[in-house]
Amino acid sequence: MKDLNNFLSEKKKDRPLRKDEGKDDKEYVKLMDHYKNVARKTMPRGEANKYLDKARKLAKDGDVSDKAKLAGTYI
Repeated sequence: MKDLNNFLSEKKKDRPLRKDEGKDDKEYVKLMDHYKNVARKTMPRGEANKYLDKARKLAKDGDVSDKAKLAGTYI
């Protein structure tokens, strides 16, 4: 049985990616969520668009799956 201190300080291992997911999916969805729910409502337009530009660049140049792009659309 593991000691509680060891259990809490243990690092999580990255799980292998499935066929239908990209390595940048979480980051893309996080950026789109922040843009749509926070930045558009509380920041000036130019500053909020920086988040959108980062997400678009990640979708274009990074490894983002079609499912994550669809999720970003419907957030």
